Amino acid sequence: MSPRVSAWRRLGSGVAAAAALGCCALPRLAMALEETEAPSAPAPLSDADRGLALLACRSAILRKWSSGFEEIGALVNSTLDAASAADGKSEAGMDYNKAARVLAERQMAACSREVTAADVQAHKAGGLSEAAVERLLGGTALGFQLTEE
Repeated sequence: MSPRVSAWRRLGSGVAAAAALGCCALPRLAMALEETEAPSAPAPLSDADRGLALLACRSAILRKWSSGFEEIGALVNSTLDAASAADGKSEAGMDYNKAARVLAERQMAACSREVTAADVQAHKAGGLSEAAVERLLGGTALGFQLTEE
């Protein structure tokens, strides 16, 4: 039985017990649920795996960009819109190629922060799953702000 299923079973029995005992059991029930729901931290990558992690990110970006060109086009257009809104100018400051490069750099930066040892092992074994690619290049990459450092 998975830890999540057992947590829900304990929650159900805890709610029944809280109903029988009154409200005194609810704080303990909430604390027990928080302990079981806390996500485990991913294993940190070693220095040797850092290069492999970047290769996994590169293959995730290539996979995403080659399979979802309409989605990537919309993301590049939104990058252009955000840049023109931030500058207050028209699109003279950034062209489509530069916006695509900025998007790719944002996705690589976000992926390099999100990649785990399990992703590196999956990449070594033959490739990342669709869910892993979405997790690595999903929402955090879109709002990721790069600096000149």
